[in-house]
Amino acid sequence: MNPKIVIATFIYFLLFNINYVKAQHVAVTKKWWKETVFYQIYMPSYADSNGDGFGDFRGMTQKLDYLQGIGVKGIWLTPFFTSPKVDNGYDIANYYEIDPTYGTKADFDFF
Repeated sequence: MNPKIVIATFIYFLLFNINYVKAQHVAVTKKWWKETVFYQIYMPSYADSNGDGFGDFRGMTQKLDYLQGIGVKGIWLTPFFTSPKVDNGYDIANYYEIDPTYGTKADFDFF
């Protein structure tokens, strides 16, 4: 067997495998949750659409184009369910009802 062909074949497979391993490494290590910009919205103060002094879903809906424009791909909302507000809304009283301060279920669905 010709040594030049053996060496060329070895180099070819070595280079091919290195590129394959690099591609696999990128595919495995590139996680959407590591590469995505998230933006936390503090519901009471983010965007007030009706002038009552509290942010609401209608106000947030109006800001979605802006958030997308600055590269936001995910939104983390602070609690918006009905709550006695002893713990900034984290003391949820009803997991099925939107706090009226923030809007209605229809406002949430539209958001």
